[in-house]
Amino acid sequence: MMFAAVRASPQNVERLLAAGAAIDAVCDEKRNILHWAVLARSNRERKPAVVAQLLAAGVDPDQRDQWGRTPLDCCEEYGLEAEAEVLRGGPGGSDG
Repeated sequence: MMFAAVRASPQNVERLLAAGAAIDAVCDEKRNILHWAVLARSNRERKPAVVAQLLAAGVDPDQRDQWGRTPLDCCEEYGLEAEAEVLRGGPGGSDG
């Protein structure tokens, strides 16, 4: 699942979710799938869609990594506005 999120592949994320893939995994740095999805450097145009998918599936947007940052904090730190907007509930997000 993390690989599909990092690759920003909505189709693969959807397939994995439908197959019951675990969404609550965290890495050694305590980052969850949302952290990896927003920080990935591939397929920037598809990342907001993947973030929205993961939010809709119930991935915790409040998970803090070992440095105390949530996925939204990471977006703000790295200037990832489209992904941050989705995490805030904007277009493509859980409220928009």
